[in-house]
Amino acid sequence: MAWVEGIAAVITSLSILCFILYVIALLQQPTGHRPLITPLDRLGRPLPPDENPDYRETEEERDG
Repeated sequence: MAWVEGIAAVITSLSILCFILYVIALLQQPTGHRPLITPLDRLGRPLPPDENPDYRETEEERDG
């Protein structure tokens, strides 16, 4: 059964190598050509685009 472990090791190594090459290829693409990810809520519905979802105004900024 050593050959099964050898095949599993080769397949695992190739999978990791392919993933690394995929990430490198994505990083080399211009930003406009990268695949877009649609954020979903907990029910699977797409969320509307939000420019900065973690931004919160302070009281000073609100009062002027």
